[in-house]
Amino acid sequence: MLGFLQQSFGNYRKKAKLFLKLSVFYLASELLASLAVWGFFFTAFLIGSLFGLTLESPIMIAIAAGAIILTLYIGSGLFGSYLKNINNILQGQKIDFTSFFRYGITKAGTYFTILVIKLLIEMILAAPLVALYLFALKKLNIPYIEIVLAAIFIGIKFFVDFIFIYSFISRSLFETSAFASIRNAFRIIRYKGIAAFGLYIIFSLTAITLLIPLLNIFTFFITLPVTLGSLILVSNSGMRK
Repeated sequence: MLGFLQQSFGNYRKKAKLFLKLSVFYLASELLASLAVWGFFFTAFLIGSLFGLTLESPIMIAIAAGAIILTLYIGSGLFGSYLKNINNILQGQKIDFTSFFRYGITKAGTYFTILVIKLLIEMILAAPLVALYLFALKKLNIPYIEIVLAAIFIGIKFFVDFIFIYSFISRSLFETSAFASIRNAFRIIRYKGIAAFGLYIIFSLTAITLLIPLLNIFTFFITLPVTLGSLILVSNSGMRK
């Protein structure tokens, strides 16, 4: 497990400028996409307000929902492009902003499908917990029951995300369909289970630090590409079995 992490860090040290450039590409792409989508929404809101529409009106709610879906759609594609270009750097290939952004937009459909499947599975698994709380446990006034149920859901989400991060990686590495990428994730976990899970824990802890001001700058530009690089390396190894 640590071998993959060390190999990824070694690649980062040798090609730090490329990884920093890639992080800038990713950040700039996310900002451009968000500005475009939400700029359109606020323009629609301003135009709608001239005709007496409010944020609570069905039309504006539909536009807002569309903006959220489009943001997730483009964001999933850009994340896929980020993964693909980390692998490109590891393989000694060049990267450029145009190719990064084009891939993220044109290939977003499959990545978004994987995201939707993940969210649906999480909703299905969360439904019994919600039903149990609303129709039984809420009436019993059990202390801290909400915290307990939230912890259970976080645990469920943790393991679902474990499978799907490798699904995203499989898609970026092998250009497979959404369902084939999910099958590949199980293959990677089957052959590299301990290493894959251990590196995923490290990645998860790294992702949490993105919520901490100032530290998140260090995380985004250094530790995030290193940990994702290690997941990519273990994925490549698992698929060769």
